[in-house]
Order: sequence, then C-alpha cells, then structure tokens
Amino acid sequence: MDTTKQPVTELALLRIKPYVDAAVIRPTLSAAAKAQAEYSTFPVHLLQQIEDPACIYLLGGWRSVSVHMDDWIPSDTNQGLLASLKDKLDVEWVIHVNIDPTPSLTESDEGIPLNAPTIAIERYFIAPGRTNDFVDTFYSNKNRLKEYIAPHIMKGGRRLDPITGHEFLFFSGWDTAQDHLEFAKSEGFKGFEQMTKFLDGVDIKHASVWGS
Repeated sequence: MDTTKQPVTELALLRIKPYVDAAVIRPTLSAAAKAQAEYSTFPVHLLQQIEDPACIYLLGGWRSVSVHMDDWIPSDTNQGLLASLKDKLDVEWVIHVNIDPTPSLTESDEGIPLNAPTIAIERYFIAPGRTNDFVDTFYSNKNRLKEYIAPHIMKGGRRLDPITGHEFLFFSGWDTAQDHLEFAKSEGFKGFEQMTKFLDGVDIKHASVWGS
C-alpha cells in the first residue's frame, strides 16, 4: 500500500522558547491551528505536556502524508505562520501515524481520547525484526487496558514516515497521569510487560487539551 495516499494522523511536538510566555503565544498558535484545520479539513488540537508545560503537541489529520508535506508545508500560508513563530518556538519533531483522523462509527469505543482529563502519549521504538512480536503482544492484551481505563478510550498506530526501524504510537485516556503509572502495578499490566523484550526504547509523556 502507498502510505503517502491514505488518511493519516499528524502529531508534532513544539517547544516554546524559555523567554516566551506560553499565554502570550497561545493566540498565535491557535490561529495557526485554525488555518491548518481549514486547509486540511480535519480538526486540529493543541495539547500541553504535563511533564514540561513548554512542550505543546499539535494533533491533526491529513488526506495523506503527501498533502501535508508536499502541499501544506511549502504553502505561502504555512510559511508565513512558521515565520511568525520562529523566534518563539522550535519544532522538535513531526510524525505521521496510520490512525484514520475521520471518526469511525463502528469503533466508537476506540479513538484518540481528547475528552479525557489526561492523555498518555506513548512512543514505542521497536527492535529490528520484532515488529510482529510487538504488535501481536500489544493487541492480545489491549482489551485489559480498555477495560481498565473505561469510560476513557484509546488508539494506536504505526508510524509511516521513512525512518530507520519501526515505531508505534499509542494514545490512552486517564483521569490523571498518576492513574496511568498505577496501571503498571496492576494485574492487567503483566501482559504488556512482555512487550519490553521487543523494544529498543520507549518515550511516555502525558498531556491535556491546552486550555482545558
């Protein structure tokens, strides 16, 4: 399948510079998110990291990776927005994941948990040759997590960008970040522990919708 032609979810990490007040830059970032949403026709959300409030995630959707990278990125509108923000923040990374940004009526119990007070954002860096092992282990245990976090929801997907190795991105909803940490002590977590054998690394952060 040509992954550049399928609907994708975008997640970007923006780091506000130390001398910039987040409250001051927020209207500009909100305007940028609105402009992207109008262009892409998908909602765009801004999330603030709990561990480091200077880190802002931009979460959006695209009809394809190509529309984002080849059409929107070089557009006059986007370049103007980037120019207005270049002295205020740094773009740490941008990734695309095979999560359909169009809400599914058949999977109402799965999705990116934007209504949750806390959103766990987990990046799993899979060891070479262990992708199938990781995916099989994850999906064989995910119902335990689904039951644990209910009524909050969750969704994961594979990174589509051309990189060395493989990455899996996972979102889950929680009342607090501490609740997520407590899950690691529960019986339901035991199956997930097996995933660590198939990983080169993991990055786990928590965020909430900015302004919520």
